[in-house]
Amino acid sequence: MKIGSNHYPIPPEVPESEEPFWQLELAKKKGFDLIAAPTRLVHADPEYVARFKDKMDETGVSVEFHGGMTDYVAIAQAKPGEQRELMASLRATWRVMERLGLSVCRTIANARIYHRFSEDMPLAQQLELTAAGFGLAAKEAEDRGIVLAWENHMDYTGREMLQVIEEVDSPSLRSGVDTGNGYTVFVDPLDDVEALAKYTVSSHLKDMKVMHVPQGVFRPPWMIVGAAVGEGSVDIPKVLRIFKEQAPDPDSLTLLIEISWARWDWNTMGPGPTGGPFGRGTPAMFDRSLAYLRSILP
Repeated sequence: MKIGSNHYPIPPEVPESEEPFWQLELAKKKGFDLIAAPTRLVHADPEYVARFKDKMDETGVSVEFHGGMTDYVAIAQAKPGEQRELMASLRATWRVMERLGLSVCRTIANARIYHRFSEDMPLAQQLELTAAGFGLAAKEAEDRGIVLAWENHMDYTGREMLQVIEEVDSPSLRSGVDTGNGYTVFVDPLDDVEALAKYTVSSHLKDMKVMHVPQGVFRPPWMIVGAAVGEGSVDIPKVLRIFKEQAPDPDSLTLLIEISWARWDWNTMGPGPTGGPFGRGTPAMFDRSLAYLRSILP
């Protein structure tokens, strides 16, 4: 398995145009195998992309792209001309990936417009249309040698996603499971991992801690907050065992360390002093995560 970083904090003094190159250098220094692709690369000019490719080759660090939030329900319902517009973000990402010699593209379905708790459309219909939309996207992806790695992103359970993946039945639609997001749809994250492992080519390795809300607060008694990998409530060793036993190619499976929702103040029930900007992890949290992963990976 290959270890990477997703949203490693970038010092404010690094110029925005140099952030992608700083991330590659940091990954080389820390010993990451890959990084999540900086968003600016998707719309960068060819010279900038070529410079980035040279830096990838120099550092030996790979990159994994994210095609953004795509409304696959809308793609299924749209006319052919409209479908092209709805897939514009994916196509822009694929073009840059092709220049860099990359093939795995993470994707999020339906931009959280639709999800298992939505009252706008029955869940069964959502899944049926999502499968139809993915079928169209996966056909084009396959023609281009691209594999879509679908992330569970606060929308569906792993078993619901498994239903869609198996209905589409394409080598270009696989799983990019997030190991912490199960909590956001009220299932054990291990259930998502167990459902999707046999199709998983990429993962956001995320740990979350289930915390008790202080007494007197009129809401459910538990909340989830971000944690360094190995310091939360997700059984990370078991996640890795499942990946090793069931993933289609465990050696190439990517584990992108992600820390989200780590910033919280229990007194104000809002943003607080722990964690990084926007709830991302601090450098120390990433470093502890990396050390922990190295200690338990074979």
